[in-house]
Amino acid sequence: MAASGLLDGSADSGSPCGSSGSVPESKEATAPALVLSFRVLALLGQGLGLVNAAREILRMVKDFTGCEAAGIRLREDEGLPYLVHEGFSLSAPGADGFPCILTAAGEADLSVETDSAVACACSAVMSGLADPSLRCFTASGSFWINNIPAVVSASSEKAMFSPKGSRCLAQGYRSVALIPLRSNEAVIGVLQLGDSAEGFFSAQQIGLLEEIGTCAGIVLERLSADEAMTEATAELEARFQERTAELRQVREMLVDERAERQEIERALEATETRYRTLVENAGDVIWCINRDMRFSYVSPSVTSVLGYAVDEILNLDPLDLMPPFSREPFLNMCRETLELQDDRTTHSSASRTQEIEGFHKDGSTRWLEVGATALTEAGRPVGILAVARDITDRKRIEQAKADFLTTAAHELRGPLTSILGYSELLLIKDDLSPEEKERCLTRINDQAGHLARLVTTLLEISHLESGEEWTLNLSRRRVDEVIRAVIKRFRQQNTSRQVDVTLTDNLPEFFLDERALTEVLQRILTNAAVYSPQGSPIGVTCAATGDQCEIAIQDRGIGMTAEQIERLFDKFYRGDSSNKATPGLGLGMTVVKRIVEAMGGRVKVESEYGQGTTVTFTLPIRRADAVAGGSASEENTDR
Repeated sequence: MAASGLLDGSADSGSPCGSSGSVPESKEATAPALVLSFRVLALLGQGLGLVNAAREILRMVKDFTGCEAAGIRLREDEGLPYLVHEGFSLSAPGADGFPCILTAAGEADLSVETDSAVACACSAVMSGLADPSLRCFTASGSFWINNIPAVVSASSEKAMFSPKGSRCLAQGYRSVALIPLRSNEAVIGVLQLGDSAEGFFSAQQIGLLEEIGTCAGIVLERLSADEAMTEATAELEARFQERTAELRQVREMLVDERAERQEIERALEATETRYRTLVENAGDVIWCINRDMRFSYVSPSVTSVLGYAVDEILNLDPLDLMPPFSREPFLNMCRETLELQDDRTTHSSASRTQEIEGFHKDGSTRWLEVGATALTEAGRPVGILAVARDITDRKRIEQAKADFLTTAAHELRGPLTSILGYSELLLIKDDLSPEEKERCLTRINDQAGHLARLVTTLLEISHLESGEEWTLNLSRRRVDEVIRAVIKRFRQQNTSRQVDVTLTDNLPEFFLDERALTEVLQRILTNAAVYSPQGSPIGVTCAATGDQCEIAIQDRGIGMTAEQIERLFDKFYRGDSSNKATPGLGLGMTVVKRIVEAMGGRVKVESEYGQGTTVTFTLPIRRADAVAGGSASEENTDR
C-alpha cells in the first residue's frame, strides 16, 4: 500500500497520516528524554507500588509531551486493561476497563469478521503485528497517527478503525500514539497518548517515547513481579494455616479416584516446602518407605545419627542398615502397620513402635526407637512414614542399671554373709578364745563398714537421680594437710601399695570443703589401686598456679580405651562389668565429677590402654574475701 494514499496532500514525510507535529524535532529534545528515562528507572528504589509508580510515570510523560490524555495498559490474560489513565473516558466502548481483547494465542486478529477477538491498533502493538507497509507503525512496533479522521475512510486501514476495532481510539482525539512497554525484549503493556490537536506528535518524539517506554516497561515488570511475589507469599501463608481444612474439602470434592490421587499429590508437594525447614532441623530421623521396602525420603538428620549422607542412604536397602536379629522385628512392625491401615475398624492414626539396632557408617551400632504410621492415598496404604530416635545412650543406661543391680546384689550379699557367719559363730561357740573372738568381731566390723559404704553409695544414687546439688561446707584448710591425711589412711588400708607424693612449696591455705575433697581423693586412689597390679606405685602431685590448685593421681595399671574414657563418667558404667571379683558399683567417677564441679573445679582423664591412667582435677583457690557471706565457717588451723 502506498503511503501517499494516507497523506491526502496535507502531511509531510515526518508526520504519518497528518500534518507536522507541534513539538520541534531537535537534538535538544533528547536531553530531557534521557533525564526522564533515568527518573523512570529511579522509581525502582523509591518503594512505590505498581499503581503509584505507573501514576508517576504517567505524570512525567504528560509533563514531557504536554498531551491531553495518557494511559498505561498492561497485558493480562484477556485484553489490555487500563492500569492508570488521565483524560481517557471509561464511559466509551471498553468501559469495563478492558478496551482490547486478544486471541487465545495472545495475538491480534486483524480480521474484523472474527468474533473471537477484536482487531485494533493496541492489540497489534502488543502482539508485535505492526504492518511495515502502514506508515502508522514504526520499525520498533509503535503506532502513531496525527489525524484520525483523515485515515478512517482509507480502505487499507478501514478494518483497524471500524467501530469494532477502534474501541480504545474513538474518544475524540485527533492525534494518538501507542508506545510498547518492553521488558527483556517482550512487550508487557502499552503507553497510550492522545491529544485533540492535529499533528501533535513527531517522529523524533515517538523515538524518544519508545526509549522511555523501554525504561517504564522494565520498572513496571519488576514492580508487578514484586507484588505478585508478595501476594503469592501471603497466599502461601494463608494456605499453610488452612492446610488441614483445605485438604479435607478437596478430598470431599473429588469423586474420581484418579483425580483425587493427583490432587493429594499436588497438596503434598505444596506442603513439602512449608515443612522442609522443620523436618531438616529435627533431631530425629524422618523417613518414608514405599510398599516395595525402598526409601523414598530420608531427612538430613540421618547424617548425625547414622553417619550416612542422604543420597547414600537412599540407595541402600533398609534391611542392610540393621543386623539380622533386628530385621524380623522391623519387618513385623511394617507389616502390622500396613495391616492396621487395611483394617477398616482401626483408627487411621494407629501406629507401631519398635526398638531396633542399626549400623552406623563407621561400623558401630546405634539403638533406634522407630515409630511407624501408614501413608495412604484414597484410603489405601501406599507406604510407611517413620520417625527414628537415637536411644543408644538410654539403652546404655538401662543396661548399666541392670548390671548395677546385679553388682549391687553381689556386693551386698558378701558383707552380709560374713556378718551373719561370724555373728552366728560367736553365738553358738562358747569355747572361743579371746583372740578368736577378737578376729570375729574385727571381721564383722570390717564388713559392716564396707556395708555402710555401699549404703552411702546407694544414697548417692538417689541424689544423682533427683538432681540435688552438692552442698558445700567450706572452711579454711591447707590442701597439703588434707592430701597427707587421706594418703596416710590409704597406706594403712593398703600396706603393700607404694604412694609417691610430690607437693610444691607454695601451696596456700584457702577455703575448701574438706569432706568433699577427701571423698574425691579416696575414690580416685581406690580406683588406682583396684585397676593396677599389686606393688605398682601410685603418684600424687599437687601444685598451685594462679587462682587454681591442680591435683593429679597417676597409676601404672591396665589403662583404658578411648571408648572407656568417653563413658567413664556415665552413671553405673564399669569398664569391665563382667569381672565380678572387682568391687564397685560403677558410680565412683560419676560422683567424683559431680563433687569436683560442685566445688567449682574441672576433672579430666588421660589414659592409654596397658600403660596406666592419670586423673587430674582442679580446685579454685578461694580467699577469705571470695567466700559468700555466711556460706563458710572459718576454723583456726594454727596448732
